[in-house]
Amino acid sequence: MREGAVGEAVRSSGRSDLPPLARELVGVSHLVISLRDPAASQPVLAALGYTEHGANDRCPNPPEKAPFLAEPLSRTCSMRLMVPANGSPAIEVLASAEGAALQTHFEVVLSEQPGAEADDIRAEREVVVPGLTRARGREGKLGTGALLIHVDDLDAGLRLWRALGYADEPVADRTRKVAIRGLRASNRLDLYFVADRGKSEMGRLDAVGIVCLSLFCRDADRLRDALRERGYAVGECFTLAPFGTALRIFFMRNETGEIYEFLSVESARKAEPGT
Repeated sequence: MREGAVGEAVRSSGRSDLPPLARELVGVSHLVISLRDPAASQPVLAALGYTEHGANDRCPNPPEKAPFLAEPLSRTCSMRLMVPANGSPAIEVLASAEGAALQTHFEVVLSEQPGAEADDIRAEREVVVPGLTRARGREGKLGTGALLIHVDDLDAGLRLWRALGYADEPVADRTRKVAIRGLRASNRLDLYFVADRGKSEMGRLDAVGIVCLSLFCRDADRLRDALRERGYAVGECFTLAPFGTALRIFFMRNETGEIYEFLSVESARKAEPGT
């Protein structure tokens, strides 16, 4: 479904009998970053305080992932889970497709100190790792967590978060902020939605850069059904245990093109064979 069609479906769903979403989201899980040379990023992430928490070099690629890729689905993928020493979100590092384009919806801005993100997003920035930038001439560190989401329509991009029960506030010209709790009190992530005309392309999980934001929810199947009823472009749910714990997972593409992953712990079902 094209973004325009998604937006039309979301706006026209307007039913009063739809299940409430305000308590469905638990908090931030991690960021997913896809790179042409994942090994080369590890020293950079280590310098930012990240350590490898888990690795899976032959993680099965579920067929439910295919609609969110630019290239044909491979049987397996390699992933690394990098966990920070501070309260910033974890990062899942994947290998991008050969010749993949840069993903431009998501951008983490590194700040010299927590709370400086609002100033740093106004400054000219340079790339540290695709998807991670810092204000030019500044050291740049991970603070409490700040993620820019470039969208061509602020109201369309924020509609999902408002449905999930989150308020947004203006912080700069054409920029609005949404603060999301983490699984721990310190693991918060501030989303800065930036109006950026021309950012209307469809997000792809095999692009280069930060390809999606992963969020824990109470029940992935229930949330997926609720979002589908509202007209969103959601994928099918699947079960996977990339690092030992079976998770129920689905992807969705927002009406402004960016991709989100929702997951919940799967206790009743078994993981897919080979996980």
